Amino acid sequence: MTTASDIYQLGVLLYRMLAGELPQGSDLLLLSDPPPLSTIVAHADSVIAENRQTTQNRLQSRLRGDLDTIVLTTLRKEPDRRYGTVRQLIEDIERHLANEPVTARPDTVSYRVGRFAKRNAVAVTTGLVVIFGIVALTGFYTMKLAAERDRAQLETDKSGEITTFLVDLFKASDPRSQSRGTPVTARELLDVGAERIETELASQPELQASLAVTIASVYAQQGVFDRAERLLDKSLDTRRKVHGINHPDTIKTMGELAPLYYRQGRYQESEELARQTYEAASNVLGETHYLTLRYLNSIGLAVWRQSRFEEAERIQSEVLETRLRVLGDQHRDIPSAFNNLAGVYMMQGRYEDAAKTHTQALEAGRRILGPDHPHTMDALNSLANDRLWQRRYAEAEPLLEEVIELRRRVLGDEHPRTIGAINNLANAYVGSGFFGKAEALLLQCLELRRITLGDTHLETLWSASDLAGVYQAQGRILEAESLYRETLLKRREALGNGHYDTQLSMRLLARLLEEQSSFEEAESLYREVLAQQQLSNDPDLTNKLAAQSGLGRLLTKQGRLDEAEKLLETTLTTARTNATQDPVLIGATLGIYGYCLTKLEKFERAEAALREGLDTIGTADDPGHRYARDLLRYSADLYDAWNKPDLADSFRTKLKNLE
Repeated sequence: MTTASDIYQLGVLLYRMLAGELPQGSDLLLLSDPPPLSTIVAHADSVIAENRQTTQNRLQSRLRGDLDTIVLTTLRKEPDRRYGTVRQLIEDIERHLANEPVTARPDTVSYRVGRFAKRNAVAVTTGLVVIFGIVALTGFYTMKLAAERDRAQLETDKSGEITTFLVDLFKASDPRSQSRGTPVTARELLDVGAERIETELASQPELQASLAVTIASVYAQQGVFDRAERLLDKSLDTRRKVHGINHPDTIKTMGELAPLYYRQGRYQESEELARQTYEAASNVLGETHYLTLRYLNSIGLAVWRQSRFEEAERIQSEVLETRLRVLGDQHRDIPSAFNNLAGVYMMQGRYEDAAKTHTQALEAGRRILGPDHPHTMDALNSLANDRLWQRRYAEAEPLLEEVIELRRRVLGDEHPRTIGAINNLANAYVGSGFFGKAEALLLQCLELRRITLGDTHLETLWSASDLAGVYQAQGRILEAESLYRETLLKRREALGNGHYDTQLSMRLLARLLEEQSSFEEAESLYREVLAQQQLSNDPDLTNKLAAQSGLGRLLTKQGRLDEAEKLLETTLTTARTNATQDPVLIGATLGIYGYCLTKLEKFERAEAALREGLDTIGTADDPGHRYARDLLRYSADLYDAWNKPDLADSFRTKLKNLE
């Protein structure tokens, strides 16, 4: 991490502490300059000002000028336009507190020429965000209750204590004062700051809780979820005791903790807390307040991750409709609303709806937030995922490469979102048949996700499952089976048997076992998926239909042809009438059905099924995908059995060219 990125992280947290929210509502670093603090406060609800015992006009006036300039300088899009060193920033804050002129200047042409040509080589850590964010607030807190003399004096005393605390902590980061000869790391200073705030501000629980939430947000950004959770738990407990559950500060802390559960893969807990937060916010802030709608969105995301897609669609549709109606189509939360609804459509197999809505998300992001904003990046990533789900791998690859380049530059190589985009690119390589390239990327993703997210996190298990698929495609069957079994076991434990991902693992392992003629265990797994589907009554029929199709293929291989024929006919009827009408699933099932009919010597019906399958796959699938190869192989086998060798040879030639 560079000094410039440390300063940027510092600016993000200063912005949040002074304006009451992260720049442009994002929990990520920005590539575009955010609006000034005073502008945000002027258009925000009155809670921010009330929390500081002042009015919006006075708070706006207090922030306008030097504080606007100082904080925006830390957040400049180009690193060389930020402060060159953290010491420069601290000196400017001290000048502001002493009512002296600051060195930072508003954005002018001369300023762009090279205000920060020289940079300090000593990288100071992101943990300093907490320290100097509080320094910036020190003067603020001593003034905010000037109308109440007793409380103003109390705040003055408090500021003195905080200043002493900060100065002592800053000395730990000053390389000139360290006996060990090396600067402290980012994680070390952040840990020290969290510990000392807990002990040295114990007599000021409200301020302690506020700062703990800020530190927790830094931990969460860095993927240190356990420490973030401990700080948020303590802050929430304090605010519940001091203010009660229906206070804005308590509600906002709950609103921070629910997404943290989500990022940890604890979707049921996230949903439960998000529902409590939404109910409290509805009563206190109103059902159409922008924060209330964010908490409703958190419910929708948690429900989506639990494969309750119909409910998720209803929630996300409500969020989008209400935001457009109440907040307007220029509000910064509009792009993410489009994006989240599109994600639900994608999991429902409604690819055209997903592509249309993701395009709306991208257009809204570019219009409202700018082309380089993280939410706009997310929409671009989602469009790439649309192509992946539709097996349009060649189109997905350049989009994903663009997303990866942006995220690496802004977030770093090890950020979860960067890893996610790399994992998606690996899947695109798999679809295009570049298994070596895919394996290298997936090994990297799996290692990083195990370290940052843990062995049982949903995304870690996705990387493991994808890597097992690569091993299978490369013919490394023992490695593939071992990893499939490990992934299934962990998904059973973490997600339960009814979850979409667990059932997917059952199907993938069943297919591998089927190909190894381990028919008994494969059949057991296919039937377990169908039993779980019957229990859950899941409206998403993907796992059910795919399991039925796989079971039909297995029964055909075993010679149980009448049973297979009946099952495959039922599968095709359901797939064709289902709302999603997934062409890949239909085409693959037609191939298996043709294979079964060939075994039954119903050659004309088999030929019709295989031709329809090839036509269907040809419009939806990458030419090199296994379903297209299966259909060509089934066709060659049909014409062999039908004693039409010329046609059989023509299909074998097509298959050879494809492979």
